[in-house]
Amino acid sequence: FAGEVIGVVYKGRLSIQVTVAGLRTIAERSGLYDGQDPPQWCGTDGQWAEVWFAEDPPAAARVAVYRKGSSRPVVGIARWASFVKLDERGKPRDLWKSMPDVMLAKCAESQALKRAFPDAMAEAGVPTREFSTAQVVAMEARAAGLDHHELVAEVTGGRAGSARETDEADALVV
Repeated sequence: FAGEVIGVVYKGRLSIQVTVAGLRTIAERSGLYDGQDPPQWCGTDGQWAEVWFAEDPPAAARVAVYRKGSSRPVVGIARWASFVKLDERGKPRDLWKSMPDVMLAKCAESQALKRAFPDAMAEAGVPTREFSTAQVVAMEARAAGLDHHELVAEVTGGRAGSARETDEADALVV
């Protein structure tokens, strides 16, 4: 697949994900992709930089994608707190631990590509809408043939009574 889709096992379930390379290919095939700017990162001070030198992860990353015929770029911004993947102990997982700036930049680029080319993404079967944790939990329940209240009780160990009371750590597929 040329690294354009990958299989990810999360909490024992296989999920097929389109990589940022796959999103770039979809954008290029649209005939409207006109490049992008290099990623930028910032700390909590909001000062954007072209290279991330700090040992701590950046607070956010942004990437501007250009679409032919558009007067302005489409900018994707990814905040660390919103996108970092955590393990069971609440620590960054795998590449998020070793390459936090790269992973966050890929998320920002993905956001920009999805926003700039929603029709091309939809034709390729790539969802462009971001879902809340409550929506993800409800969709997982339907896919598993369960009442969503049963699933919420199962994944939260009875802590939450409805999907609205869940958080990102409760989602089975992220």
